[in-house]
Amino acid sequence: LDMSFNRIEHISADISSLFNRIKYLHLSHNIISAFSLNKKINFEVIDLSFNKLSKIPDIYSKILHIYNNNISKTGVINGRFWLVNNNNIEEISCIKSFLNQFELNVVDFNNNKIKILRSNCFLDSNKIMQFYLNNNQIFEIEPYAFYKMSDLFELDLSINNLTFINSDIFIDLKNLYLLNLSNNNIEILQKNLIKPLKNLIIFDLSNNKIKNIENRFFSNLINSHKLYLNNNPFDRIENETFFGLDLIYEIYISENIFLKEANIMH
Repeated sequence: LDMSFNRIEHISADISSLFNRIKYLHLSHNIISAFSLNKKINFEVIDLSFNKLSKIPDIYSKILHIYNNNISKTGVINGRFWLVNNNNIEEISCIKSFLNQFELNVVDFNNNKIKILRSNCFLDSNKIMQFYLNNNQIFEIEPYAFYKMSDLFELDLSINNLTFINSDIFIDLKNLYLLNLSNNNIEILQKNLIKPLKNLIIFDLSNNKIKNIENRFFSNLINSHKLYLNNNPFDRIENETFFGLDLIYEIYISENIFLKEANIMH
């Protein structure tokens, strides 16, 4: 059922029976501010994007499009793909949102106003595979924020306000394939920061404020193929900086205007 691009203001509980047999419901580009159903109907897809919702409706859908609304707080997440980008969310309500959400696979919080990621916030969401937190205002990630998220495949933390990342942040991300930390204000890389990430293939640290990298810092990234370090204020690269990157295909170190000396041995 496609009712997108209309002037619908609300969906009330008294018409719930109309949706009993509907699996795909498209309501984008309306002016919906309230969405209420008195029955738990199992949708395949609900598209509520580009409306005026201020909270997450308590509905079940495998794929929920709810981006470009006025949502400021997360609610209970029901489904596999949860797209809530381009809203006004400032804090992720850990317990309400993620408790026992074993089905959740993709979460997109891109372009919100999140500032802090709390410890153990996603503890029972160990089936999340793709997590997009880019383009927020994140300045702090507490230790064990991604603890037990062992299936996480892609993590995007780019375009935030991070200056420092604790070494316990990525401790359980043994299957992570892509980590994007670009466009932050990171100055220091802790020694054991990426030690657990042995399956990381793509690592992006571009557009930060990193001046120095320890010798053998990347030595645990035995499977990495691409490394982005461009546009950082390096003044020197040591001869064992890239030690251990035996399968690396591409390393980008361009636009480092302060780099004067590079003794690269691999």
